[in-house]
Amino acid sequence: MNELHAFLATVWFVLLGLVLALYVMLDGFELGVGILSLLNLLPKTLTPTPLPEGEGLRTAASCPPSTSGRGGWGVRVTGLNRLNEIWLLLAGMIMLGAFPPAFALIASSLRLPLALLLAGLLLRRAGVIANRHQRKPGLAHGLYGWGSLLAAIAQGLVLGAVCCGGLPAWVSPASCLIGVGVVLFYLLLGVCYQHGRRSLLFAGLGLFLLAFSALATWLYPDIIPGRLALGEAAASNQTLLSMILGISLLLPVILAYNGFQYLLSSKPSGQHDNHKTPPAA
Repeated sequence: MNELHAFLATVWFVLLGLVLALYVMLDGFELGVGILSLLNLLPKTLTPTPLPEGEGLRTAASCPPSTSGRGGWGVRVTGLNRLNEIWLLLAGMIMLGAFPPAFALIASSLRLPLALLLAGLLLRRAGVIANRHQRKPGLAHGLYGWGSLLAAIAQGLVLGAVCCGGLPAWVSPASCLIGVGVVLFYLLLGVCYQHGRRSLLFAGLGLFLLAFSALATWLYPDIIPGRLALGEAAASNQTLLSMILGISLLLPVILAYNGFQYLLSSKPSGQHDNHKTPPAA
């Protein structure tokens, strides 16, 4: 491996870590809130609440206690989980393009946990859709909560298998322990976000960044410990260079769109619906 190839492989290793970190920080608290809803640890105001026609999940501040059981439930999430999942998709694309041998090894060895991850994300999305249509709020609540838990467990198992060199035998005490740790970390983010503890939330994210940086430093110069070194897994120089051009155009667009959507979602719902529906004739 020449110096240029080593440099390009390192650049993409850092970019992959950055994208994964952004996904955890943006989607982690929503996964945590979903898991919390299953444990009945949400505030008392988060009882089933009627939502206006066409509304999806709302913030706890905008969901007063309900006197009826119809409609959605007052889970304080942004409703932007599809947008957050773009980062997970982008991480997969980086693995496929920049480190194809590593992508092939992970995809072939971790079929079940990856399938569970996809199933969890789909269940969570199904819960959002069911809540939006205001039908069977208990079912919508369950889909969102169990989907969040399943996605968190699957992410932990995948992380544990890759970091502990457990491929293809991904079930091990170490990978299961990491899976539990990921679930607990998401729970912490969910508690801090749900109860408005911004200082704790930022402290938790800071702790995650330190731990994630330490993990990346420990992995380097391997991408899968004991199985694939970074240089062995990296694509050709031409591929890596062309991908840098592509992501330099794509990444700012995703960041800008993500920030714009979060800015819109942070506005109180009253700013969007200042008019009252006229009575039927």
